[in-house]
Amino acid sequence: MRADERATRMMRLLELLNEQERAVPVSELAELASREFGVSEVTLRSDLTALCALFGVRKSARGTYEAVRGTRGPELAGGSLFATRLQHRAEDKIAIAAAVAELLGRSGDLRVLLLDAGTTTYYVADRLSERSGLDLIVWTPSVSAAFRLAGARGVSVRLLGGELHPDYAVVSGDETARALRALAGAEAEAAPLDAQLPQFPGTHCVLDVNYIAADGRLYTDESKERLQKRLMADLSEDVTLVADHSKLFGRRLGLQAHEVYSLEQLRTKRCVRVVTDPNVSDEQTTQLQELLSRSLGDTRVDRASGADALVFTACPSADAV
Repeated sequence: MRADERATRMMRLLELLNEQERAVPVSELAELASREFGVSEVTLRSDLTALCALFGVRKSARGTYEAVRGTRGPELAGGSLFATRLQHRAEDKIAIAAAVAELLGRSGDLRVLLLDAGTTTYYVADRLSERSGLDLIVWTPSVSAAFRLAGARGVSVRLLGGELHPDYAVVSGDETARALRALAGAEAEAAPLDAQLPQFPGTHCVLDVNYIAADGRLYTDESKERLQKRLMADLSEDVTLVADHSKLFGRRLGLQAHEVYSLEQLRTKRCVRVVTDPNVSDEQTTQLQELLSRSLGDTRVDRASGADALVFTACPSADAV
């Protein structure tokens, strides 16, 4: 029944957008979705993203959508597999992304954002594209995230080099790692690929991790992305990990084979955050809070919860002072 309800909503949205000669603000669409279907803006955005993936709708100016007429939209450059993954737990990912975008928007010294590839980070790019008052450079290996942020006010987008993997809408490999090392200067660029980089003030990275283990190790399913994720964390003063509740502590049947980092290795960071969705259990919440505190050197962990996301924040370098 739920699938039928969603199909009905999407058909109604498509009908409405096709009737309009203008791009329709998401606030207007959210009012309609609430009035006619009783669903939240988070659910609405999930429906709109599905329509974008099907090339029936595209996002135009900040926070507006319009029907695609007579052509396939380039909305999700990167292939059907990425579009399919984008729909998996879409509402959880959108909620996480909204919280991350809000955090980044409030960061007074943010100048450079290293935005990881992944479906949740795509949604982060989507929400950042709607914000005003930004003044930052975004480096990313995600083709779709770069496309989404292109033209966003106050944002200069730089796509990292590397081998293109169209099914996942990402570049990766040794060339991507070298492109990240080049950001740290000639000396770092000439160092071995696995050598740690210096971190830079005002640089923040958002990492999309596939699994957080109970011992604090962070994993990715993609071996070619392991090193670039690690380098992004090395360069950054602040690190935000995005992971929905399904990626916290449960058994992963061997998919977590590629270790990126451990939480203990993030002790030198100014702030470390984990942003997840509100469907985490009480047990997961307690375990994550205790794990962050222990791994980061008995650091105080603040938890902020809302209707749509939970944010765990630890500032290990501040506690060490």
